[in-house]
Amino acid sequence: MARHSKNNTANPIFTYHERKKKEEEKNLLDISNNFWLSCNTSKVKKDTIQKKLKPPSKNLICPITKKPLKMNELITINPEVIKNGDSENGGWVCSFSKKNIDHHKAVLLKKTGKIILKSFFENFIYGKKNSYDITVGEDDFINLEAGGTAFCSHSNVEKTLYRESLL
Repeated sequence: MARHSKNNTANPIFTYHERKKKEEEKNLLDISNNFWLSCNTSKVKKDTIQKKLKPPSKNLICPITKKPLKMNELITINPEVIKNGDSENGGWVCSFSKKNIDHHKAVLLKKTGKIILKSFFENFIYGKKNSYDITVGEDDFINLEAGGTAFCSHSNVEKTLYRESLL
């Protein structure tokens, strides 16, 4: 039982046995919640698995817009691939200029599925020149996002610009 000293505002004064009993109760509670102990692992695993796992959705969802995707909305991509020496996997090249598309901005034509460098597209196809006699409207192309390189800044350990890498 807690006793108070003459000053009623002071904290209660517990005997040695009362303090010892509270410490033992606290330790037992800590042991029962400790997932490092082998006797508690199955309990923790079952609880966390039941909370975290949900059945997967039957609809395919766009990772950017979070809306369901439909088959008629998907676009076939027909990139031109160039083989580099002995390597089996080649890089993609622009369909018109035949320049390598590494980390450059690119445009996808919806009708043909061809990938074109954005600078070439703006200068010769979509711009005022239009030297290829191709009519392209606002909804006939998609601006492709260049993937991140997954490298940190030059000399800083901390990164300030966060961007998803498309790996």
